[in-house]
Amino acid sequence: DTEAITKIEDMYGEVFADEDGFVVTVDFGGAFGEKVDLSVLKGVPNTEKLVLNGADISDEDLVHLKELKSLQSLDLGETRVSDTGMETLLEVPSLNEINLQRTDVTDAGLKTLLGIKNLKRFKLVRCKISDDGLANLSDRKDIVLLDLKECINVSDAGLKHVAGINSLKFLRVWGSQITDAGMAHITGLTNLVHLGLDDTRVGDEGLQSIGQLKNLQNLEMYQTAITSEGMQYLAGLEKMKYLKVRGTLVGSEGMAALAGMKSLSRLDLSETQVGDDGLVSLKELASLTDLNLWATQVTDAGLAHLTQLSGLTKLNLDQTSVSDAGLEHVGKLTGLKSLVLSATQITDDGVSHLFTLKELQDLYVEFCSSLGDSGKQLIRDNLPQVVITE
Repeated sequence: DTEAITKIEDMYGEVFADEDGFVVTVDFGGAFGEKVDLSVLKGVPNTEKLVLNGADISDEDLVHLKELKSLQSLDLGETRVSDTGMETLLEVPSLNEINLQRTDVTDAGLKTLLGIKNLKRFKLVRCKISDDGLANLSDRKDIVLLDLKECINVSDAGLKHVAGINSLKFLRVWGSQITDAGMAHITGLTNLVHLGLDDTRVGDEGLQSIGQLKNLQNLEMYQTAITSEGMQYLAGLEKMKYLKVRGTLVGSEGMAALAGMKSLSRLDLSETQVGDDGLVSLKELASLTDLNLWATQVTDAGLAHLTQLSGLTKLNLDQTSVSDAGLEHVGKLTGLKSLVLSATQITDDGVSHLFTLKELQDLYVEFCSSLGDSGKQLIRDNLPQVVITE
C-alpha cells in the first residue's frame, strides 16, 4: 500500500521490504517524541518487525497492532505504554520478542504477556519488574532471552525463579542486590550463551558458579567484586568470545585463565590492575580482534607480547604509560583499523612506527601533550586514509 508507506514516511518512519517487495519492517525510531498514528499499519499487513522506540504512543494506540498477523518483534521502549496495553497485545499471538525498556510495565503486565505462548524474548531494561514478577516465569520452559538490566527490584531471590528455565540463552541482571548467592541459583542454565552482570556484587565465589556454564560465549562483569584469584574458575569456558572485566580488581595473575579461550575475539580489561606480565597469557589468543587496555598498568615492554596477534583490528591504549618505544611494537599489528593512543606519552619522533598500519582507519590522539602538529601531519601524509581524532 503505497499510500500507507507515504504516511509512515511523513511521520518520520522508515519501511524495509523483503525480496518480494512486501514491507516486513516498520521503524519509527526517527519519530522520537512525535505522535504516531498507528492506524496506518493496516496498509502494511505483512509487517514482522515494528519499532516504536521513543514515539509518542500510549496503551490506546496498541489496538491497531492486531491488524499485523505476522508481527514477531515489537519495540515499545521509552513509550507511555503500561500494563493496560499488555492486555491488548494478547490479540497479537505471533509475537516472539518485545522491548519494554523504560516503560511503566510492572509485574502484572509481565504476567499478562506470558499468555502469549510464542513470546520468548523479553527486553525489560529499567522496567518496574520485581522478584515477584519473575515468579510467574517458572511455568515457562521456553524463554530464550531475559534482559533485566537496571531492574533494581530484581535480586538473588528473583534468580531462583529463573533457575528452571533451561532454554535461556541470554540473561542480564544488574545492581548491588545481585550477589554470589544469585549465581548459585543459575548453575543449571547450561544453555546460557550471554550473561550480563555489570554493577553487581558478584565476586570470586560467584565465578565458581559461572564456571559451570560451559556454553557461555559472552560474559560482562563491569564493576563487580571479582579478583584475579576467582578468574581461575573461568578457565574451562572454552567457547568464550567476549569477556569484560572492566573496573575490577583483576590483575595480571588472573590472565592465565584466558589462555585456553581460543575463540576469544573481544577482551575488555580497561580500568583493571592488569600489567605487562598479564599480556604474556594473551599472546596465543589468535582469535583476538578487539583488545581494550584503557587505564591499565600496561607499558611499552608489555606490548611486545601482542605483536603476534595478527588478527587484532581494534586496540585501546588510552591512559597508559605507552610511549614511542611502545609504538614500535604497535607498528607490527598491521591489521589494526582502530587505534586509541589518547593520553599516552607518544611524541612526534615515534609516529613513523605507525606508517606500516595500512589498514588503519581511525586514530585517537586526544590529550597527547607531547604530540605536536608536525607529528600529526606526518601521519596524514603517510596514512592519508586515517581519520585522526585529536
